[in-house]
Amino acid sequence: MVLCLVCKKEVIEVVKSRLSPDSYLRHDTELGYSHYLYCELCHLGLLSKLWERVNTVSMQDNNPAPTAI
Repeated sequence: MVLCLVCKKEVIEVVKSRLSPDSYLRHDTELGYSHYLYCELCHLGLLSKLWERVNTVSMQDNNPAPTAI
């Protein structure tokens, strides 16, 4: 069994994602993208946060990648 990184519950069906718990893609120059394990419900919540952020970003914000840090 694996624990979901957000809700800390044991998960049988794991979603492996590059989204961090704050819904950003994090890249390390040496290691590349990190992978995180979530339950399906928590992963869908992270995707919703990401989608909200992408929809509210204006071109004047001067941020070429609102999904990454």
